[in-house]
Amino acid sequence: RADLLSLAAATGVNVTATSPDAGSLPSIAVHGPQEVGYCESMVLDASASAGTGGRPLQIVWARYSTPPPRPSHLQPVAVNVSQALHFSSAGLPSGKHYFTLNATSFLGYRSSSHFVVNKLGPAKVPQPIVTIEGPWHIELTRAHRGRARGVTLQGTASKPDCCA
Repeated sequence: RADLLSLAAATGVNVTATSPDAGSLPSIAVHGPQEVGYCESMVLDASASAGTGGRPLQIVWARYSTPPPRPSHLQPVAVNVSQALHFSSAGLPSGKHYFTLNATSFLGYRSSSHFVVNKLGPAKVPQPIVTIEGPWHIELTRAHRGRARGVTLQGTASKPDCCA
């Protein structure tokens, strides 16, 4: 390239460089879970995306409450991030969440990709942590007439750390 410019300057020829008529669009590859539980962390990874000749892509992530292409409630979650989006699902309501990744090359060519993650609802809420105080083994004996005697257990129950 430098030799071509030196030759053009020496011969008095004007050289104009333009972007290609049909540039290469970025190729987007997003990897992540299709389903997350109540307390799980989530990573959407687009590091396998390419198409800029080794130059970094400009990345914009967005989350929508309705499916693209006509989202009714745009909720940006990150702009110009690295190619992975990390966050906890604890703050997301149950149901489907629609993520869009827009990647722009240094020449201004742009591609979009959509990814759906389903956050599991209350049926999948983690069980409480229960601790029973006392011995590990309790033996029950029958009283007369075949009825068991009552047993009283003491313990504590708490929410998992992600629910606190």
